[in-house]
Amino acid sequence: MTRNDLLKFCNPLDIRHPLQFVHHDGTNTYCSNGKLAIRIPRVIEGATAVLLGESPVPEVFQKFAAGCNGYEYIPLPEIPAAEDCPDCKGTGVQYECTACDGEGTLSPDEEDCPKCNGSGKVENKADGKVASCWHCDGSGNKEHQPVQMPNGQFIARRYLLLLATLPGIAVSTMPCPNNLAPLQQPPVRFTFSGNGEALCMPLLLSRLPT
Repeated sequence: MTRNDLLKFCNPLDIRHPLQFVHHDGTNTYCSNGKLAIRIPRVIEGATAVLLGESPVPEVFQKFAAGCNGYEYIPLPEIPAAEDCPDCKGTGVQYECTACDGEGTLSPDEEDCPKCNGSGKVENKADGKVASCWHCDGSGNKEHQPVQMPNGQFIARRYLLLLATLPGIAVSTMPCPNNLAPLQQPPVRFTFSGNGEALCMPLLLSRLPT
């Protein structure tokens, strides 16, 4: 596995600088987009060295090590077909209001734009300009489509697709404790070839938009 293979797990826009690139601490290589985290037990060529404590990812793995605790790791479940984004109806495009340039407000008073009622969007091309859908980044797919893991937790389909690109990927069957509050749920654990480990934050179904 190379540095280029791991770049898709980074977030170049994250304000936490190390999450923008593949990095290492001298022993392990890490990358994360803020929802998914990867650890490989060796230094990969081209990874950027970071100082102790500079990256939050090693601490996450220390807290949620992907150990099996007596539970096995099994192949990923079947990935379902993508559901359409409810905002663009699967087209991947939307029409931005030309009166407010898609902002929804009119400066300097920050009042709601009367043409789009503050939404920044209009219904058709005749009244606006074509742009990528804000909610799905132009993919046409539902952003937070949940897929249930063998341990009962759910993760977003788009992250499952990323994980499926890792060689020999397998998911833990260790169940999430029932007595945890939603925001206390641990990440779902994965392993892949070369003693690699991955963690993915679960979806909280009660907090998903309807």
